[in-house]
Amino acid sequence: MSVVNEYRERIISGPLLRTILWLAWPPIVASLVNISYNFIDTLWLSRLGAAEMASPRQAWFILMVIYAVGMGLTAGNTALISQYVGAGDFRRASECARQLLIFALSVGLGFFAFLYVMAPHLLKLLGTPKEIYGFAVNYMRVVSLGVPLGFAAFALVTIFHAFGDTRTPTMVSIASTILNAILDPIFIFGLLGLPALGVVGAAIATVISRSLIALVITPLLIRGYKGIKISLRGYRFDASWFKRTVRIGGPIMVQQVTNAFAFTLLLALVNVFGVVAAAAYTIGMTVINLIEAVLRGFSQATSIIIGQNLGANSHGRAYKAAKLSMAVVGVVLGLGALLLLIFKDPLIAIFIKEPATHEEAILLMNVFQETRKLLDLFAISVPFFGVFFISMAVARGSGHTFTVMILSILRLWAIRLGLSYLLAIVLLWGTTGIWLAMSLSNLFAGLAGALWVVRGSWLRRVI
Repeated sequence: MSVVNEYRERIISGPLLRTILWLAWPPIVASLVNISYNFIDTLWLSRLGAAEMASPRQAWFILMVIYAVGMGLTAGNTALISQYVGAGDFRRASECARQLLIFALSVGLGFFAFLYVMAPHLLKLLGTPKEIYGFAVNYMRVVSLGVPLGFAAFALVTIFHAFGDTRTPTMVSIASTILNAILDPIFIFGLLGLPALGVVGAAIATVISRSLIALVITPLLIRGYKGIKISLRGYRFDASWFKRTVRIGGPIMVQQVTNAFAFTLLLALVNVFGVVAAAAYTIGMTVINLIEAVLRGFSQATSIIIGQNLGANSHGRAYKAAKLSMAVVGVVLGLGALLLLIFKDPLIAIFIKEPATHEEAILLMNVFQETRKLLDLFAISVPFFGVFFISMAVARGSGHTFTVMILSILRLWAIRLGLSYLLAIVLLWGTTGIWLAMSLSNLFAGLAGALWVVRGSWLRRVI
């Protein structure tokens, strides 16, 4: 029996909670590893100043819009590949994987060209503060070089996860992050005789290290690995595959793109309140991402179990898995939110350098206090955010993605953005209004997502 067959048997018939945890822990590690790219960049750049520290976050919100397209298209194949695996049709699963990888790389090349040319204009539209603008332009242009292989990496991780292998991408991600941690200070501060490149150095380290995922995993699949094999010979674009990908992944892509635009507009609203708010938002989101790492791992595990069990026509097990995942995530992230409230001060302090002047000391103290306020207001909504993430995982594994897309758009555009503008600008609550709106949007999405999952309208195959 191949390794993929062993994974399939465990996913469709093994002890449910143990299987969820078995699938979840490698993506949790991988998510922590991926987050550490930004964490490490933020940590080292904070030693240069508040403007340098905040500049990658400005660029990444625009990159989120671009990557949203890639993530949406690849996520649409989670349902297709995993349900074919669950049905035991490995030939069709492998063909979907081949179509996905080649298409993702091609689209990524187009987006690289767009980003490199348009970086200055996009950051001006974002309203990037003048102290940050030059750093952010340089950072974005360098990071755009890694977009094609970044799209390929999204596809490769989706393929491995859909087949039930969550471990291989995690091991490569760990190696990638270790490489990034080594290269960051070398390029930023000019160690080993190299010039000090600052923000550009952080971007170069990110591109080199993230390219490792695609460059290592692609040859594995071409040769054949754990029963998964992709042949590039005789490739022809499959229009029927593309139509199904768009039908399933289209709502996910719309969700991802609209989410990314919403986050970009929210950043523009934060930027209205100056460099203190921008820096606090950068630190706050970096800390919050550590909690999201646990969430993303359970989300990946849930999608795999839902997809393969629906493919095997085990509808009752798929429904039980969805409810169990929501319960586990709610409890785990509730504890995580409590720990965040208790230990937020030392976490924030990691990103606050020793001030060189009295003026800088005042600035950094204001950043510290603003970040505390953000985390205090956001932490109470973290469990609801987790439940909503699981509802998105159920949608991706089942292939029924439209309802969750609508909930996601309402969450960010109607509640988070609309309420942020009302509270912060109209009612003059300032940044307090933005942080509160972020929390309330998660509360709404978690309750609505849980209701959709419990109704069970998603319990139908798409293959």
